[in-house]
Amino acid sequence: MNAIDAYSENGDFTQASLVRVTMFSSPRWLTVQVTDWGKGIPALELQHIFEPFYTTKNQSGRGLGIGLSIVRDYVINDFKGSIKVSSSRRRGTQFTVKLLLQPK
Repeated sequence: MNAIDAYSENGDFTQASLVRVTMFSSPRWLTVQVTDWGKGIPALELQHIFEPFYTTKNQSGRGLGIGLSIVRDYVINDFKGSIKVSSSRRRGTQFTVKLLLQPK
């Protein structure tokens, strides 16, 4: 939903407003990438997005700021994986999640 919101906050949602989800696997890992080409996340916000109750959606009344925090906790604690984000203004955002499939 965050990827879709990256377009709709500006009212820019069009057919060209794509969200791409790709998956790669190996015997031990599943990697999931979610990419959008929305407005991007400013660097000052990027460093806080995994903090509980941090949100930039307060003005719209739609976000509690717990979604990415919960996802990160599940990925790290339950799947022994990792989650990374890269973002650039006007180029969009990409989240990469790696999940351990086979325990050591």
